[in-house]
Amino acid sequence: MKKSPTEVGRYLDFRTDFAFKKIFGTEGNKKLLIHFLNCLLDLKKETRILDITYLNTEIQSKKKEERKAIFDVYCETNQGERFIVEMQKNSQKHFKDRSLFYSTFPIQELSERTKEWDFQLSKIYVIGVLNFTFNTKYPNKVITKVQMKDEYGEVFNEHLNFVYLEIPKFRKSINELETFMDKWLFLIKNLHRLEDRPVEVQNEIFDKLFST
Repeated sequence: MKKSPTEVGRYLDFRTDFAFKKIFGTEGNKKLLIHFLNCLLDLKKETRILDITYLNTEIQSKKKEERKAIFDVYCETNQGERFIVEMQKNSQKHFKDRSLFYSTFPIQELSERTKEWDFQLSKIYVIGVLNFTFNTKYPNKVITKVQMKDEYGEVFNEHLNFVYLEIPKFRKSINELETFMDKWLFLIKNLHRLEDRPVEVQNEIFDKLFST
């Protein structure tokens, strides 16, 4: 039996700090994060993420008096890409700037790997799962992907990537879900409202999610 949207179901609220880290930030559940990232980036078979290694989510600046960064989820893929994944439940005015600030930490870490670093970066992704709307220009655009581009619209550098998911903009009902990404967005928004497991999201990966 499904409860009304105002009632609380049997599952955790995906958007809380505890649940988000439990689902996406623990070794036993890393298949969930891998599946989510592959769906979000729409990666093809040859570029799909196969494995990840979780990294320290608390990074101190080189100088102790400078601000440190604490991420919800920070990992490296089998291909050497770095992912920072943040859940922001409450509205934050300068989240774009915060994303830029966060991206500097993996860049610094990559530079410290060898003394003879030639400045070549691995791909870095900062992903914000936002429980608020920050881009009102496109009221129906749930996912925004950002890269550095020149004045002609050509990608200037493909190594720095930002992805923002504005959860309130996702308005599909359970019967309207078409893709795996639709299903992830629906569950992030509505998991805490469910009492039963809808047949539309019953498969191996979501079985693991509901079990968790």
